[in-house]
Amino acid sequence: RSRRFFVDIKDGKIKFISEIPDTSPDISGSVKEDGSFLIICKDINGNEKQYKSSDFGKNFEPIN
Repeated sequence: RSRRFFVDIKDGKIKFISEIPDTSPDISGSVKEDGSFLIICKDINGNEKQYKSSDFGKNFEPIN
């Protein structure tokens, strides 16, 4: 399993934003112009879960 974090790196300093709510080994995603994120998580059996963040990655909610 993997843990993934959203961080902001500014002036060489890292600021924690949030953690992706899934530990699947295969995670992909996209960012829209309005700042929303869509994260797609696939486990080793091919099961897929999707999460959306509408606040620049601070909070995620499952969408399937």
